Formats: sequence, structure tokens, C-alpha cells
Amino acid sequence: MKNYQKEIVWFVVLCLISILLSFYMGIGFGSHSIDINLHDTYFLVKSNLFFFICCMLVFYPVYLVRILIVRLENLIANCIFLILNFLLTLVMVFGTIFQYKLAGETIYPPLSAVPVEVKNGGLGNFFYISIAISLLLIALEIFIARKTLAKNSINSKK
Repeated sequence: MKNYQKEIVWFVVLCLISILLSFYMGIGFGSHSIDINLHDTYFLVKSNLFFFICCMLVFYPVYLVRILIVRLENLIANCIFLILNFLLTLVMVFGTIFQYKLAGETIYPPLSAVPVEVKNGGLGNFFYISIAISLLLIALEIFIARKTLAKNSINSKK
């Protein structure tokens, strides 16, 4: 089996696993969002965003393990992983910015007291952890891109 055919099979199988996982988690053809009940708060997640999260949870670790096992020799798998890593980096960066800018809550004490606004949206170290993860993803992207380009240039000289 040729290399690109094997990659197509991997991609289709992982897409099917992502679809089955998203259906198992509660998203069907008729539902437009999924409700997540956490303590006394309901979070609504759109189905297409939830499917994207399921895809990232399935594709990212599989392709990371695949490229590490073959020591970055498979050019197609490297390119797919670079695209996945770029998308995950974008999600982390924009998610962090969105969460940090829009985060804020007002704690209402008894009616006789003045409401107190929590600084930093009550996020604590979440902002710094997500920035560190984003920087780690960017470093991984640069490392794999350099290795892929180096291997590609060596192969083209032969």
C-alpha cells in the first residue's frame, strides 16, 4: 500500500472515530448544542464546536504518537500533524484571549452590602497555564517543521 493511501485510511478511520465519539457524547443530527451541567451552572456548547473538540482529542494524540514512532520520517503524517498543531495553537490562543477578556463575575453578597467584582475573572493561574501550553505548542510546531523541511531537502537532493 502506498504511503498516501495509508494516510487516507488513517484519516478516514480517525474521522469515523471522531463522529462516533461525538454521537456517543450526545450530539445527534437533530441537536444543535450540548448541555454540560457543572454544579449549578449550565454550559451550552454548539455541536460543530464540540465535534471540532472531539476531532482534536482523537487526531492530535494519534498523529503525535505516529510521527514520534517513525522519527519524523513520514512527510504526509508530519504535514497533517503540523496542520493539527497549528489549529490547536490557534484555539488555545484565541480561547485564552476570549476567556481572559470576557471573564468576570460579580459575587452578590447579602442585599445590604455592595457587590464585589472579582479581579482576573476568578481565573487564577488558568491564564498563565494556557499561555504556557500555547508556547509549548508553538515550540513543537517549529521543531517538527524544521525537521520535516530538513528531511525533505535531504530527500530532494538524492
